[in-house]
Amino acid sequence: MPADFSQVAALVASMKATGPKVQAAAVKTVRATTNATAARARRNAPFRTGALRRSIRVRTEGQVRVLAKGLVEATADHAPMVEYGTARTDPQPFMNPAADSEQEPFYAEVDRALFRAAGLDR
Repeated sequence: MPADFSQVAALVASMKATGPKVQAAAVKTVRATTNATAARARRNAPFRTGALRRSIRVRTEGQVRVLAKGLVEATADHAPMVEYGTARTDPQPFMNPAADSEQEPFYAEVDRALFRAAGLDR
């Protein structure tokens, strides 16, 4: 029985066309989640002078090998001491809880976005 490969060319063309849509969807989702994580970290951060909250930064970028990546960082020198505590102070976590709270919504949105980009309903 001969194999029918008549639809392979159409499938390959469809996959090539979907690639940029998937990339755009991934970047958009990573950017939104990274911004949400940073906003939550700012709300969670203890406030004394405001320097810790102001130091929370966001970086996102699309990649070739990785669809997109996002980074939320607190650049204040005392950020690790606040997050994890010291010998004299108790921890006041603000970054890890923010990241944890956005994890499930991120995965759900990635799933939806990739299906939308591929033209599939979910």
